[in-house]
Amino acid sequence: MAINLQKGQTINLRKNELGNEVHDLSSVTIGLGWDVRKTGGFFSRLLGITDGPEYDLDAIAFLLDENGKVANMGKTFPSGNGREVVLYQSDVIYFNSMRHPSGKI
Repeated sequence: MAINLQKGQTINLRKNELGNEVHDLSSVTIGLGWDVRKTGGFFSRLLGITDGPEYDLDAIAFLLDENGKVANMGKTFPSGNGREVVLYQSDVIYFNSMRHPSGKI
């Protein structure tokens, strides 16, 4: 079943239109996509006219337990650039920790 949502739209994956719980959520595939903002053409660039800042978009997934909480906060360790990597191997999937310890996400 494919679902395409628009900005601000939501869907309850646990229930169908009749309110019955029918969806098997043991395997879910989620894809993210967006259209790149159109900027000015050749003359805008030539004259130094900009349309505003570029976008930096990130996606994050929180895996919640039966109480609606993140159970595994993972590890924190120093990275090579002097910063710390937090939430590594946790129930939070993001750009610094893109795989769940179970290997399923």
